[in-house]
Amino acid sequence: MATPTSPLFSGPAKALIIVAAFVVTVAGMRAASPILVPLLLAMFVASICAPAFFAMQRLRMPPLLALMTLLLALVALSLLTAIIIQVGIGDLRDKLPDYQAIVQRQFEELVIWLKTLEPDIDDEEFRALFDWRSAFAFLRSSLTKATGFVGQTLFVLLLTAFILLEAQYLPCKLHGIPEFSPAFWRQFDQILSDVRRYMSMKTLTSAITGGLVLLWVMALDVNFAPLLGFLAFVLNYIPIIGSVIAGVPGVALALVEQGPGTALLCALGYIAINAGISNILEPRLMGRGLGLSPLVVIVSLVFWGWVFGPVGILLSLPLTKIAKIIMEGFPDSRWVAALLGGPPTTEPPAPHHPNLRCR
Repeated sequence: MATPTSPLFSGPAKALIIVAAFVVTVAGMRAASPILVPLLLAMFVASICAPAFFAMQRLRMPPLLALMTLLLALVALSLLTAIIIQVGIGDLRDKLPDYQAIVQRQFEELVIWLKTLEPDIDDEEFRALFDWRSAFAFLRSSLTKATGFVGQTLFVLLLTAFILLEAQYLPCKLHGIPEFSPAFWRQFDQILSDVRRYMSMKTLTSAITGGLVLLWVMALDVNFAPLLGFLAFVLNYIPIIGSVIAGVPGVALALVEQGPGTALLCALGYIAINAGISNILEPRLMGRGLGLSPLVVIVSLVFWGWVFGPVGILLSLPLTKIAKIIMEGFPDSRWVAALLGGPPTTEPPAPHHPNLRCR
């Protein structure tokens, strides 16, 4: 039998085994995503609710009563969210034929205007470049699929309740395992603290973003303001590209309903809101965030989105942070954790290669 010190577990063979184990693990997670996605959502909802749950217990409230209070608040919030999604998507689906006719008229006016500038332009080739009919068909199917996510809410809330009940006993159970050192548990507690703080602060800044977007599009008299605000709230969890994606529907609706002037104002409002939140408010509340490099942020969006779909994109940073700290706990994988981290806070040693610079 091979032992950890045998040639089978050294050199290229060891690297091959690690890569094979990684591929099998990722394939297993992707295959089990219908089960893992609600569980992950419940875990992160529980991580946000845990401070309030424990605070109510410190106020001498029985655990079951604290849980019921928290669940009632979550159910009320979920019902409000479901109403916003169902009503907003239903109304938008009903208005799609009207919007399609408006876009067709605006498109024909654009073609006529371009022909005054360039009489030799080919109408058919230009229309082929902008296949708006396919875009509306895709939008219609996406709206139908979006309503299906509402049905998972009850299952996620049920899982959240059991996780919160178990959370008060979990530290005692885990600290009783003799194989893990006190240093490991300090690191484990740091993981929970970092992720909980990140999710709580991100939820706060996302709520502020959604509220400001709601007020701005209402001021511009753009339809579906609650749905656009909710979309801005959810997509703000996605770093870098989330705020850009959230702005597209609002600007598109403003363009279709009221013309390019209002669309430009809408776009400027989105830019100002997201620039203020991401460059001023979030750094003050969250510090260095989760300490991941920008390249790792982009790669984690693609990777976790491929494994778990839209939920993986929303939770990509916390999942990557957890993986990073787990790898820091093992000598063989600490170099990977170092690559995942952000810029060093201390002056690194001089590089050995003359063409390499740390800054």
